[in-house]
Amino acid sequence: MRILEVGNRANVSKVAYGREGRQLIAAVGDRFVSWSLETFERERVIPRVSLMPLDCLFVPGGRAFLEANGYWKAEDELPGAEKLSAGHLQQMGNLNSLTGFLCFAPDGDSVLRVSYAQPWQSPLRFALWDFGGLCVRTYPHAGSMYSRWATFSPDGSLLAIGGMSALVKVWDAISREQIAELEHTDSVFGTTFSPDGRRLATSAGRTVRIWSVPEGKCLHKFKAFRAYTECRAFSPDGTMLLAGSREGRVRIWEVESGRELCDHDWQRGGVSDVAFSPDGLTAAAACSKQAVVVWDVDF
Repeated sequence: MRILEVGNRANVSKVAYGREGRQLIAAVGDRFVSWSLETFERERVIPRVSLMPLDCLFVPGGRAFLEANGYWKAEDELPGAEKLSAGHLQQMGNLNSLTGFLCFAPDGDSVLRVSYAQPWQSPLRFALWDFGGLCVRTYPHAGSMYSRWATFSPDGSLLAIGGMSALVKVWDAISREQIAELEHTDSVFGTTFSPDGRRLATSAGRTVRIWSVPEGKCLHKFKAFRAYTECRAFSPDGTMLLAGSREGRVRIWEVESGRELCDHDWQRGGVSDVAFSPDGLTAAAACSKQAVVVWDVDF
């Protein structure tokens, strides 16, 4: 286990693996920090454009991120600070880059947003936009007054939508038809699809659940954390689920059996994000007490 200190009195809000698992990237206060996972040495520090809440949202695998003042796409790793220029921050048509962001498409080439086209500011209308400002597809009736986030399945065929309520709606992303409703007893903070798209993990209140999709059947409801849990990640082979909570604990479960495999608390503050490496051999957690924890996953 390694604790990578960031040392600038700022929370670590996001973490992702880059360069095929040889690099770790984190959003830390007013900067991005990357480390080599071969030497665990800090590689570079890049100032962030803004500190708005939506200014660092990683595409799965760390292939891209969203900055508050515009969009920039990186295939494998963050560039050097000297390369961050206006040319890397493509504004998306006439849309404010902070307005209505929901999630990236699986290929990282487009984003799903609340659309403020007609009807004016309707919360029921979502649209998928590419980075050139072109509308790829609309979802006229997918949203609700409480929609705050969305998640595509890895192949882009399913779309889970929710936020500020205890209900998650699952849609066929191609036909744009609703196929399931997943009911919880607490507000849902987010969802994550398994790599094969057959399972959906949800964080609701202090609990994590695994659902079968598109059937909408709850397979497991795991033992509750002592504080809210808002982040989760499937292992690359889909056999394990990792989740973190505001109390600072992280747990890993076996997806099919529901058996708990580990329960860690490194006393580094609340966990805001978790990630598996591409080979599934290590995992990382973003902690509020100025650190990223990296550990071996060996069961």
